[in-house]
Amino acid sequence: MRSECEGTTCEMSGLRALDASGIRQFAERGYLVLPGFLPDTLVKRLAAETDHWVDSGLKERSIAACRDSTGTGAPPPLMELEMPAHGELLGYRPLLDILARLLGPVFAFHHLHSDRRPPDSAGKAWHHDYEEDRPGPRTHTMVHALHYLGGLDPSVGSLAVLPGSHREIAGKTAREHLGTAPLPGEVVIDRLPPGSTVLIHSAVFHARRPSPEPGILPRYMVDSSYCQGGIRWRPVKPYWRSMLRRARELSLAHGQWPELFAEHHFTAYPGRPEWMRILETVSFDAVLRQFRTDHPPDRAHDGNTNDEAEGHVRNAERLLGRWTRVLLSRRDVLGVMLPWHLGEGGGRELVPRTGLTVADAAALLRGRQRQDDYARTNPVCWAKLLHHRAAPPTPLFLSARAVTGEDYDGLRVKDGLTHLDGLHRMLAWAAWAQLPEGESIPAYVAGLAAADVRHGARQDQHRLDVHPDRQVGHRDDHVHDMADVHGRLDPRAPVGLPDGGLLPADRGDVSDVDLAAGDVVPAAVERERAGQPGDGVLGGGEGDRIRPRDLR
Repeated sequence: MRSECEGTTCEMSGLRALDASGIRQFAERGYLVLPGFLPDTLVKRLAAETDHWVDSGLKERSIAACRDSTGTGAPPPLMELEMPAHGELLGYRPLLDILARLLGPVFAFHHLHSDRRPPDSAGKAWHHDYEEDRPGPRTHTMVHALHYLGGLDPSVGSLAVLPGSHREIAGKTAREHLGTAPLPGEVVIDRLPPGSTVLIHSAVFHARRPSPEPGILPRYMVDSSYCQGGIRWRPVKPYWRSMLRRARELSLAHGQWPELFAEHHFTAYPGRPEWMRILETVSFDAVLRQFRTDHPPDRAHDGNTNDEAEGHVRNAERLLGRWTRVLLSRRDVLGVMLPWHLGEGGGRELVPRTGLTVADAAALLRGRQRQDDYARTNPVCWAKLLHHRAAPPTPLFLSARAVTGEDYDGLRVKDGLTHLDGLHRMLAWAAWAQLPEGESIPAYVAGLAAADVRHGARQDQHRLDVHPDRQVGHRDDHVHDMADVHGRLDPRAPVGLPDGGLLPADRGDVSDVDLAAGDVVPAAVERERAGQPGDGVLGGGEGDRIRPRDLR
């Protein structure tokens, strides 16, 4: 056993401006110690809010909301990040600057916990907190920031960590049977001044060791976690969408970190009805026949590049294979990642190289001024949107992760449902509130994991999370025949706003729809983006390039 923070060792571990040695230490050992990292004024406010959180019963109500079995995903009366100092902590610039060095420029907030434990509290056994969502080596990093408001000393207990254990492939509770017993090679962090922070790779095994001597002071800790962009992570709170939406409403990222509270970094919450439904596996020949039926290469209309779309489908077959016919839910469609697209012959970019979800792209089409501008500069694309608003729906063609090619290579998120064909259809359905609840939107998907496409006598009872590696579950109700889809995706039906909105929470406010005029009435949309307003997305910059492109 070795103590990390005795004498000068603790001071040497403090890295306010993270340098190369600190990055190496985190990569090799899986943790960093930042003594006295938080300013005193913030620490005092956090402690006062934590007292209120515990003494008023808000902590218990938060726990109850996480255990809610009704399936509503309703948030508690107050979330931790709604308390001013806690919200400030999430966007604390020195912390985010260090995280950017460890995680790269794209990372997302995962969750926040706040607690005050009484003296002589029991410890917590060895465990790790990495949110496993697939077997095999971990490709992306998750970090927990453990903020010790009152510091650490023997009277309040210590933090024990097992350096390098983040490189093991082991479940969260693989060492739980050992309790808090000392382990060979462990490091004990037991002397930290108030306001200290320990950054720990979430897969590092650690334990909260109880005090060896009678204590009189409580132990304060605020735990915030962050995850690296590039894959979709599993949320741990059923009201995670409400949590991220509220963070955006409060501008906790201060306009500097556009991905910090974005929903597209996450899968559905386990057990929530946000999953596609598998119908059957199909051959590529069947997929191609369906595609050519819906997309004749010689169809006479402006900007017809159905041959290019067929190229994307063939590329998905070459790279991924294994096609599956599915029915998608509304949230499945809104979460589909769109690759780079410029309007054919137009002057404005609709989707940047980094990609947008259907929900994000639809939000950018809100507002009469933006619509008028886009219709003027990209008339062919706008005509297609209006066409698909009224046309009968046809199947979408998607992949379980991004394929290669000029339009896809710049995507920030390459894991999860990705567009091959159907961009205009999806945007029209989203912009004019025609996406129904339940699994009812037909699609062909390439590359779903073989373990997920398992079939029995009742193939239509399988359903799959939007994340391609999540396990398949079962439902007893029959899948509706695809022929019935037309009735539920009726462009003439009254506009409804199920679940309180057209788009998920991170996509801005819901637009009102003027069906008579065929326009979307502007709603207040606040988005956090890098660069100046309008750069690259329905604005100047890269969007000024012109090239033929069929925005399907």
